[in-house]
Amino acid sequence: DLFDETTVQLLAERFSYLLDQLFEPNQTLAKQPSLHQLSIVLPQEHVLIHTLKNNDINRPSAIFNTVPQSFSQVAFSHLQKVSVELDQQSLTYGELLFYVQQFALLLINVHGVKEGDVVCQCVERSLSMVIGIMSIQMTGASYCPLSPRDPSLRLYSLIEETHSHIILVHQLTRNTFQFNIPMIDIDAAINTEKMLNDIDLSRLTNVTMNRDSIAYVLFTSGSTGTPKAAQLRHRNFIEAIRSINEVGIFTEKDTVVQMARCSFDAHVEDIVGTLIVGGTLVMLRPHGHMDFEYLSQVLVNHQISYMQSVPTLLTAFLTYMKENSSVDALKTLRSLCSGGEYLDNS
Repeated sequence: DLFDETTVQLLAERFSYLLDQLFEPNQTLAKQPSLHQLSIVLPQEHVLIHTLKNNDINRPSAIFNTVPQSFSQVAFSHLQKVSVELDQQSLTYGELLFYVQQFALLLINVHGVKEGDVVCQCVERSLSMVIGIMSIQMTGASYCPLSPRDPSLRLYSLIEETHSHIILVHQLTRNTFQFNIPMIDIDAAINTEKMLNDIDLSRLTNVTMNRDSIAYVLFTSGSTGTPKAAQLRHRNFIEAIRSINEVGIFTEKDTVVQMARCSFDAHVEDIVGTLIVGGTLVMLRPHGHMDFEYLSQVLVNHQISYMQSVPTLLTAFLTYMKENSSVDALKTLRSLCSGGEYLDNS
């Protein structure tokens, strides 16, 4: 009852094809292929994939090999464009780049952050969250988010596993940690108003990283045991965003509302992805994604054109909109993505 007949037939074909590769005639034990060389994709499926591939795409020149390269290029091309907003606060790309470079230099010069390090950040949704993420990327280190709502024991274990020697916090989370580990208050650091000079900027230029460097680290919930770390390289993240951009899911013309919690990787796609394609990012206040009246006002006031949410939250929000006759708030939405859970027809 678990699978229908068509699915069972397909599974059998894949298994048969796998065995054919393992036990080809005249194949000696020494010449047997390694597991990674075997394929469960059937020959006819290879043909279909080949026909769907389009290698003649004119790729956006603004998207480079790493997140910092892509962001810097976009920022210099859109200095006066609004990059991120939260209620009445906003930063242009030029302003965001300044704060990111300023804070990245503090991490490098004062705290010795370098390529290969993992820097943990525990903040609520805010402009500081965006500045922190992009600054970590600018140093060549890997970003690891910590949820302010996680128990202290989990936070401590994640910090231990990443060997992070500093934690980025802000005004709302500076008292979250009771154990002895250096913390940097993003808000306090960026308010020093230190001007950047050519020597400072040259230090950022000399940061060593490549497309195979780790961009960010995320941990599973640990519901089935010890939390497991997933690492994503710049190459993989950039290519994923490039694909999303090329098929038009979101582009530089879109205004993106950031819905996902920092414990889900969708928040990196929303924040970093939007900024490296040149779109406008709209952050919600803490817990704002659960305040449907507030969320509907954000959609209207900022003319949101792209939104991503898990099905459970999306269903509840759409039900609220229908019951309160405020469906018109969705009229500027051009693209809507939902996943991570079962999505039914309703």
